[in-house]
Amino acid sequence: DGVIYFYMFICVALLVFNVAYIFRSKGAQRVNLRREDKWRRLLEGQVLLLKEGNVPSDRHQNYLRRHLQSTNELMAFNEVLNALKEEDGQQIQLLMQQNHQIFRDLAVYYHRKSAMERAFFAYIIAAYHPPVGAVHDPLVEILLSYMDNSTVYCRENVLNALYALGNEQAVEHAFGRLND
Repeated sequence: DGVIYFYMFICVALLVFNVAYIFRSKGAQRVNLRREDKWRRLLEGQVLLLKEGNVPSDRHQNYLRRHLQSTNELMAFNEVLNALKEEDGQQIQLLMQQNHQIFRDLAVYYHRKSAMERAFFAYIIAAYHPPVGAVHDPLVEILLSYMDNSTVYCRENVLNALYALGNEQAVEHAFGRLND
């Protein structure tokens, strides 16, 4: 009898766990949708300001700097940028260019994070940041430092970011690090 009661207890516990997990995942999905809506409103407003010739305000830049330090916020930011890029990719590149200093600061911040978070940040740079060309840019050096103690996924995204930034010397330097 004890074995049967124990088995029934395990079944009920698994059932309760599954129900709790379903409710929790639906709640997390609603939170993600709210985050994406917030970023969509903010970024669409900034794109309109850029079209009118205005530059982002200090308040907006501080908001970006503060909130994009959260990986969850960065994921919502990515989703919205991806949707907006399909509509008007030129304005998204201009938006990223106007906030270049913030993304440089964020690159320093994500340098202290895990390899997966660094890889995701490098993905964001690769997907949306406009090319800088042969100009010496600290962002390139920071991305190169991501390759130390990293995963294959992180290295791949860093290389993609360096390709997207268009700095040939940095790509050569990255390949040299990989060979070492």
